[in-house]
Amino acid sequence: MQRLHCYWAPLNSRKNGDFPQADLMLYHLRMLTPEDRAARQARYESLDPGKDFQSIGYGYMTQTEGLHLERIAPEREYRPLPEPGPPLSR
Repeated sequence: MQRLHCYWAPLNSRKNGDFPQADLMLYHLRMLTPEDRAARQARYESLDPGKDFQSIGYGYMTQTEGLHLERIAPEREYRPLPEPGPPLSR
């Protein structure tokens, strides 16, 4: 069974056993709307129905308690995702 979750950073970038903290603001573009979050939750629940890869499950993706949203200034630099291309062949 292939893992669903893993580190994206190179493992050799660890310092003292952990990854350095970055001062960044990240926007997960597939989690912007409630509909996006519900679709992502459903996707992971279908891929991992037994919670084998994430024991806490995926319900947190649609929880709104403690959720803090704020508008992003229109002049803030932003680069949209490129249009999806054809699937890569192996």
